Amino acid sequence: EGETGDSDYSVVIPPATDDTTFGETETGDENYDVTEPPTVDTTTETPEETPGTISYTQTREYTTISEVTEDGEETPVSTGTFSGGEVIQEEYENTLVITYHGTSGDSESTITIDKSKEGYNVSIGSVVGEGDEFAEEVEDLDVEKDVVKVLENVLKDSDNDGVLDIWEETNLGDTDFDGTADTDGDGLTDGEEYMYGSDPMDADSDNDGLSDRVEVLLGTNPDSWDTDHDGIADTDEVFNDTDPTERTTTAIDTMLYDEQNDADGDGMSDYMEELYKTDPYSKDSDNDGITDTEELSYGLNPNKTDYMDEVDTKITNMTSGQVSNSSMMTIRGTAGTYGGGAVIYVMYEEGDVVAVMEAATDDTGKFVTVINTELSDGSYRMFIASTDDNGDLRDISSVTDFTIDSTIDAGEVGVTEFDGQLISLFGSKLAARNTSPALKGLMPPGYIIHVTWRSLIFSSIILADTKTGEFNVEPPNELTEGEHIAYLYAEDPETGITTETVQVDFSVTADTLLHESAAQREAEESTPYPTIVIFTLLVLGGGFLYWRRSHH
Repeated sequence: EGETGDSDYSVVIPPATDDTTFGETETGDENYDVTEPPTVDTTTETPEETPGTISYTQTREYTTISEVTEDGEETPVSTGTFSGGEVIQEEYENTLVITYHGTSGDSESTITIDKSKEGYNVSIGSVVGEGDEFAEEVEDLDVEKDVVKVLENVLKDSDNDGVLDIWEETNLGDTDFDGTADTDGDGLTDGEEYMYGSDPMDADSDNDGLSDRVEVLLGTNPDSWDTDHDGIADTDEVFNDTDPTERTTTAIDTMLYDEQNDADGDGMSDYMEELYKTDPYSKDSDNDGITDTEELSYGLNPNKTDYMDEVDTKITNMTSGQVSNSSMMTIRGTAGTYGGGAVIYVMYEEGDVVAVMEAATDDTGKFVTVINTELSDGSYRMFIASTDDNGDLRDISSVTDFTIDSTIDAGEVGVTEFDGQLISLFGSKLAARNTSPALKGLMPPGYIIHVTWRSLIFSSIILADTKTGEFNVEPPNELTEGEHIAYLYAEDPETGITTETVQVDFSVTADTLLHESAAQREAEESTPYPTIVIFTLLVLGGGFLYWRRSHH
C-alpha cells in the first residue's frame, strides 16, 4: 500500500513445490495476499505447462522474464522495457503472444506470432565452407600474412561441433559448448543463437524489448534495434502494424525541422533528429553519455540508455540485403576496443572470397573503410574479424548480405566546394583554411547524405534540399593538423539503395592553425569602437537633456 493509502500492489508467488506454506510469517503478525497473474485471452490455445516454458510476469516498473526449471521453480533471466512501457510475452502450444503496455495504462497492443517460422542463418559457417580451401583463396589475393593468420583462427573449430572456437570463447567463455543449452533462457538454444547472430548470454541482444526468439520468428535482426534502418525501432513497427523489415516513409515538416541545420551540433540535422525522434536541441537525447550520432555509429538506439560494453563487432551502416549501384561502398562499423583493427572479408554468395580490407579502429572501437576492389553486379556476403594490438583474433561478426546492381539509377554525389573554394580550381589534394571545413555539393533531392570524417571516424547525417538537392556539411568537431579523408554517399530514404562513395582527400596544415589562431586573437583583441562611441553619445546626450530640464 502506498503512503497515501490509495495504491495497492499485488504479489505473485509461484506454486510451492514442497510443504512450504505462504501467508503467515514466522512472527505470525503479517499476512500477504496472493493473486494469480493476468491471462491473455487473444487465443483459445491452452498455455504449455511443461518444464522449460518461458513465462513473463509484469510488474509495475519492468517486465521480469522467468524460466521454469525442471523442478517447477521460476528463475528470472532478463528484463525488457520499450518506450516507457512494457512488452510481455506468453507462450502457447503453437504461438507466442506478445503484448505492449504503455506506462499510463491506457495503451495496449497484442501480436500473435506463429512459432513454426524459422530465422535466417547469418553464421560464418553458413557461407565459408571448408576452412583450408577458404584460407588458400585469401592467400591467392596477395594479402598480408597477418590477414591469412587471422582468417585461419576465424575458421578454427577444435571440437568439430560446427561452431567456431572464437564465437564460443567470446560469447560463452570457453569452447566447452552445448548447442542444445539455452543459457539466457530466451527460447533459443545456444546453437540457434550462433546461427541467428544473437547473444547467447542476453535474452534481448539489441535491448529493444523484443526477445531474440521473437525477433527470429518475426524475421527481424535480433542484434539490431532497427532492422530496416528507417529510423523507426522494430518494436514500434511491430506494435504499430508496419513491417519492420521494409522501410516506412515518415512525413516531416521541413519548415519546422530544417534538412541541414544542426541546432545541437551533434552531427545530425534537425530533420534527421525528428526522423529518429531524438531531441534536436540535445546532443545526447537519452542522457547516457553517448551522443545521438555516436549511438547510430555504434549501432545503438539514441532513445534508450546504452553502455559502451554493449558494443560488439558488427557493420553498423548496412542492413542485411543492402543494395548499392556501385561496389565503391563505405563500410562503417565497430570492432571492439582491443587496440588492433578490423579485417573485412568479402565473398561471393557461394562462399568464394573476392576481397579483403583492413581498417584501423579508434579508441572506442569504430572503423571506416571502402571496398577497394571493383565488384561485378551480383550478390555478396561480408563479415568482420576484430584483432588486438598483437594482431591476434579477438571477435567475429555475423554475416551481412548485399547486392551490387549498377543498372539502378540511384543518382550520385557531386562535391562542388571545399571550405569555400571551388573544387575545379584544385588538383586531387585540397588544403583547409580552417579546422572545420565545409563540403558543399549536389545529390538527388531529398536523399540522405552520410559523411564520415575518417580522422574522427565520426559521421554527419543530413538531408539534401528536397527541391534543389544542394547540401552543406561540416565536421561536428574541429580537425587536427594532418592528412584527412571524408567519405560521402547518398541513400534513397524510401528504398535504402545507396550511391557510389565519393572520397575527398585534404589536409589541415600548421598554416591553417596559425591563420585560425590569429583570426581568433584579432577578434578577441579588437575593440567594438562604433558601439562605444554610440554608447558615449547616448550618455552625454541624456546628461545634457537632464541638465537642461533641471536648470529650466
